[in-house]
Amino acid sequence: MRKICELGRSMVEMLGVLAIIGVLSVGAIAGYSKAMMKYKLNTHAQSFNMLLNTAIQQSEKTTNFAGSIDENGTAWYTETFYKAGFVPDGFEIARDPTFLKDMFNNDIWLFYNTSMKRSGIGYSFTSDELDICYNLIDVAKANSFQLGYVTTDSRDMQTQISTSNGNLYGDAYCTDNVKCLKTMTISDIDTLCNSCLKTSSSCRVYIMWYY
Repeated sequence: MRKICELGRSMVEMLGVLAIIGVLSVGAIAGYSKAMMKYKLNTHAQSFNMLLNTAIQQSEKTTNFAGSIDENGTAWYTETFYKAGFVPDGFEIARDPTFLKDMFNNDIWLFYNTSMKRSGIGYSFTSDELDICYNLIDVAKANSFQLGYVTTDSRDMQTQISTSNGNLYGDAYCTDNVKCLKTMTISDIDTLCNSCLKTSSSCRVYIMWYY
């Protein structure tokens, strides 16, 4: 009796093939997710840089944009700035119009302080978003005079940022007690971002300039 050759693959072989496909798929998805996050961070940096540059260019007009001034001498002009068409794509006005929301759904606000003659942009991020902190500092190094951080939920804290607690970094006005933004190393930036989140799950960074 002639033996008939069996065609096809066994169940074990098929399971092996499926396992290999599964491993490759997981790797591809992880790589795609990483690439998309990198693209999103790059886009965010470009948009934030555009927002900061526009805010600096419009510094002389900030008093025209702002609303009432509070007891700390601070006024916010986020909503009017948005309505004037100065906000780049990817940033939208929040339900509370004193804030913008970016593509990561983080809060951004524009302010000026009359007593210190200082304008700025505030940005709030969490411990899961250190890459955003690095982005903000890179943008600040190229554009602004000062960068400060606080671990608080109060927006009024920009009036309390000082060199005495070591959380203010200068640029044109750097001294022995104030680090220069432009000379900050990767290690300095990493220390700053992690120090900001050392005692809190969220951090507020203020990028400021004189007007």
